[in-house]
Amino acid sequence: MASFLGDHELVKTLLSSGALPNIQNYEGNSPVFASANFSNNKILKLLLDNGGDPNLLLTQEYVYNSPLMIAAINENIEGVRLLLEAGADCNYRNQLGNSARKIGEASLNLELKALLMACDNPT
Repeated sequence: MASFLGDHELVKTLLSSGALPNIQNYEGNSPVFASANFSNNKILKLLLDNGGDPNLLLTQEYVYNSPLMIAAINENIEGVRLLLEAGADCNYRNQLGNSARKIGEASLNLELKALLMACDNPT
């Protein structure tokens, strides 16, 4: 909940107390996904630095979007960079056939397009 609220200090305290960065709620939402979604990049970095999985999928509605996909959809450039640096798979395809790379191809944001098109994950 702390990551959903954007409370960096609380997230830091929880992680140092042993909280799991990859825990998912009843909708399949995780702290990493929420931070990427809401552009809470300071928290996103903290989570990734403490074992947060950049490829943990949102299972809500059975679409299975990745944190990188939601960061790209929201044009969260810093979040995209952080996730790629942490090993996010830009070629992962969800149930609808979409990937972060495809989102980048379609984007009018040239910086986002360049970041995702330069991604060197194997297909």
